[in-house]
Amino acid sequence: MAALGISDLQNRFVNELSSGQTQLLSLATALVRPFDVLILDEPEQRLDATRRALVASVVRTEIDRGATVVIASHSTDMIEAIADRSVSLAES
Repeated sequence: MAALGISDLQNRFVNELSSGQTQLLSLATALVRPFDVLILDEPEQRLDATRRALVASVVRTEIDRGATVVIASHSTDMIEAIADRSVSLAES
C-alpha cells in the first residue's frame, strides 16, 4: 500500500473509496502475494497522470525483480514505461 501511496486508506471500507482508490487497492492486493507471473488488465484505468506514473514504476520494479508481467492497456505511455516487448492489436 505504501508503494502505491494509499497507506492512509487502510482503515477505510472499500465502499468509501473512489474508483481510482479502488483501482490502486486492487493492484496492491495483487502485488501482496508472491508471484512469478502477473497479468494486468488496464491497471491505469481511472487514475490521474501522477498515479499512472506511480503504477508504472511499481510494475517496472516487479519486472526488474524477475517477474513476468502481461499487461493489456490502451495507454502508450504506460506500455512505454513498463514493457520490454509489446504487441499491438488493431482491427482491420
